[in-house]
Formats: sequence, structure tokens, C-alpha cells
Amino acid sequence: MGTRDRQAKLDNSALEMIRSISDGSDDLLQQVVALFIESTPPLLQDIEAGLSNNEMDRLRVAAHTLKSSAANLGASDLCEMARRLEAAARAGSLSAELPSSAAVRDEFDAACRALEAELNRATQ
Repeated sequence: MGTRDRQAKLDNSALEMIRSISDGSDDLLQQVVALFIESTPPLLQDIEAGLSNNEMDRLRVAAHTLKSSAANLGASDLCEMARRLEAAARAGSLSAELPSSAAVRDEFDAACRALEAELNRATQ
């Protein structure tokens, strides 16, 4: 399976928490996933610009928002990447060990594939 086909590992407890809010239905989960897919690309653009231009505030805010969104949907690896970027931006120190914007985008894509597969499994 190539990187374009890879699905992120999801923390199912986060997904089950959302399902429990809507009495086990996937309606709310579908809405939250759709919002995540729609609202994340501008954050990824801000992360890329923040990294490229050393705009620490821009990077910090985008990474913080992405961290929270990813955690809410159980995308733990994406959440961790965003956490590391947020901490570096807060400290004002970007290093080579940080995830690149391309790596964050790839992990977002993998998380989206996993979330869509989860929703498809639930409707079958």
C-alpha cells in the first residue's frame, strides 16, 4: 500500500465518544468528519506558510487548532505532529526534527481516508 493509499490509525474511543453523544448514530460523526475535512486545508496552508516564513504566531494558532480537531476525531499521529509544531512555535524555535508541512498534509490525507473508511464500515 503506497503512501497515497495509507490510512491513519484512529483512536476509536474518540469516535465512540462522538457516537455516544448522538445515541450511537453516525449522524453527528458524519457532520464532524465533514467539518474536519472542510476546515483543515486552510490550517495546512497556514502551517506551511508559518514554517516557510518563520511566522511563529500563524504556525502556533494553526497547529493548535489542528491538534484539537485531530484529537477530537482520534487522529493521534496528526495530533502529535500538530502538538510538536505548536510547541516549537510557542518556543520560537523551529528545528529540522519537526514534521514538514508535506508530512502533516500526508498524515491529514491518511486520517481522512481512515475516517471515511470508518463511516463506510458503519453504514454497511
